Amino acid sequence: MKISFAVAALICSSSAMKLAQKASPDVFGPNGNDYQNVSSDYDMSRIGINFDKKGSGPQCSTGDWTTVHWVGRLKDGRVVTDSKMEGDQRPKTFTLGDHQVFRCWDLALTQFHQGDIATLDCPSYFAYGDTFTWPPVGGEPIPLHSDIDFEIEVLECGRTPEFVQ
Repeated sequence: MKISFAVAALICSSSAMKLAQKASPDVFGPNGNDYQNVSSDYDMSRIGINFDKKGSGPQCSTGDWTTVHWVGRLKDGRVVTDSKMEGDQRPKTFTLGDHQVFRCWDLALTQFHQGDIATLDCPSYFAYGDTFTWPPVGGEPIPLHSDIDFEIEVLECGRTPEFVQ
């Protein structure tokens, strides 16, 4: 029985697709402890999440007010941002998904619950990118295209803003 090259390639690709469907959903990105990326969103696939402590509060979702403490480190370990060293040392409160923080946070924090503590592995284009930036904690400028690891502690999420007349 002779099979043409095209038919053999088609059979092989069909077998590969069946194998890919049986694989775990954690196929993209550097995922860590207690996290599997089940999102089909390509942007989420580029962010690594490593949960150090799981919280028991509500899950954060787009549009919620979210309050976090953080420490941002370059891959060489140098701290470039730290909520407890900057300004008045208070955590940051922002509307999740409203582009008020790093794109990495807007995407990844939808996977978090109140009380979670985790490390985000953020690619440069979701953090400072190719912008010349001085670190908020002082020191040498942040190199262009630097990936950053953020240690995030979610203090509160799931709260809807209340508007007063």
